[in-house]
This record gives sequence, structure tokens and C-alpha cells, in this order.
Amino acid sequence: MKNQTNPNPAGLCLLLISALMLLAAPVRATTVVASIQPVYLLAREVLAPQVQVQRLLPPGVTPHGFQMAVSQRRMLEQADVIVWVGPQLETFLTSVLRNKDNLALASVPALQWPARGSDHSHNNSQKNSHNGQDPHIWLSPANALVMAQAIVEAVGRLEPSLQPALATNLARFTQQLQAQQRQWQQSLQAVSAQPWLLYHDAAQHFEHFFNLRQYQTVTRTPESKPGARYLHQLRQQITPGQCLLVEAYYPTKQADKLAQEFNLRATPYDPLGTQANSYLELISAMVRQVEHCLAPGLATNNNSN
Repeated sequence: MKNQTNPNPAGLCLLLISALMLLAAPVRATTVVASIQPVYLLAREVLAPQVQVQRLLPPGVTPHGFQMAVSQRRMLEQADVIVWVGPQLETFLTSVLRNKDNLALASVPALQWPARGSDHSHNNSQKNSHNGQDPHIWLSPANALVMAQAIVEAVGRLEPSLQPALATNLARFTQQLQAQQRQWQQSLQAVSAQPWLLYHDAAQHFEHFFNLRQYQTVTRTPESKPGARYLHQLRQQITPGQCLLVEAYYPTKQADKLAQEFNLRATPYDPLGTQANSYLELISAMVRQVEHCLAPGLATNNNSN
């Protein structure tokens, strides 16, 4: 009679435990890294909670002249998708992302780019910023919807199982944004003809979407100082007491001098949404800041923060 080999109970137990551990092991969530705060807020609106969204630059840190730390490079290496505006804004990411799956939002075909007239003051006296186009594309709610859809499509291609949930997120965000948009437009309608001045050229998309009067700028980019000739031309065009919007995270010596000289109504504004917890909060704060600065009847008052 042939000997029969009995199964090893201990071995079977180990196999069973290993199988159960594999089944119980958590599946790593899809990770998206957003370059700056506005992109992070927008991505989170349509990707969370199904997708983990991380922010590369802390709130209030601008991409102008930024240098990454080792931990931030590691974050990019571990990301499934990196969402950024593009080389026009985050120049420090250009070489890093050559071999990484990324979405440059400024390259999305359906974006709206404001057309500038030849008589526009900051086109006439200085070259317009960022190679001729304003990369602060998130300041147009119309562009925000285009970008949100592009983000959902990019992540949906990577994780097809998430497409239904992400489509629901996008529909909810679209409804909320369109409802809020009407209130923003009503708030700014009364001040749309008022002259205004910006520290640097970062609000073309906001100006265009809300049909505001074209603004003047103190400097072309935060890194460049205005020349004496340009400042002389600008002084000839400034109206005493008019609105001046200044970003708190840039040194603004020239803007401060102009504010004092012409008694400008200097008001801080924050296109990066440093304190915002959502994209809607970012635009709502911008609307309040611009409305406060442009409001008729306030233009001749003393400078105010």
C-alpha cells in the first residue's frame, strides 16, 4: 500500500494568513500633487475624497524664483500625476517634470485668454508679463471650470474606476461655481468703470471675466524693478486717490512711494488665496478686495488696509 502524504497543518496556516494579509493590505490611493495653492484648491474641489491631493508650495509662497527642497522633490517623485499652471509661471518645475506624468493647465485648449488692445498702458510701456500672456488663469471662473474638467479627465484616464465619482464631483462644483458667479458679477458691476492700479501684472483674467476697466501696473513682474522712464509715464496717468492693489508677499517699495505721493487707496489683495479653504473662497476674497478698493465714494479717502 502506497504511503499518503498528509498536508502540513502549520504550512497551510501560514499560507492562509499570508493570503488574508494580502487581501487586507490597504490599496495606495491615487496621489495628485498640485504646484501652488490655487491649483491645489481647484484640484481638491473635484478629486477629493477619492484622490489624495497634495500641495507642493505652502500657502502664501509664490512660484517666482522658488527653489525646491529635497522633501518636495521626493513628493513629486511619488506622485501619480502633477498638476501645474505651466512653464510660464512655475519655471522651477520645467526640467523636473520632463519625465513625469503631468498636466500643464495653461496648455488646455479651451482656456480663454484676454485680448489686449494696443493702447493698454502696461502693454504700451512695458512688455506684458510672462512671455506675453498672464498665467494667473485661475482668476477667471470660466477658466476654472475648464481646468477642473481637464483635471478630472487626466485622473480618470489614470484610474477609470474613479470616473463616475469624479464626474459627480465636477457636476457639483460646476453648479456651486455658477451660482456664486452671479453674485460676484453683481458685486463688481457698480465699480467696473473705476480706474485701478496693480503692483504687478497678475489680474488680466479677473479683469476680463468681470468686465472691469483695464488696469495699470507698477512693474511687469515681481522680480523686475520699473525703470525711471516708465515710472515717469505712469505718474502722468495716475489719478490722485485711485485704487492700488498690492500683494502682501512681494516687496513693494515703488508701489508704496506712489501710494504716498498720490494718496492712493492702497488695498491688499491675494490672488494666491493664502487664507482660502476652497476655490470659491479664493475668488470671493478677490471680489471683496477689488470692490473695496474700487468702490465709488471711497476713492478720495485716506489709504486703507
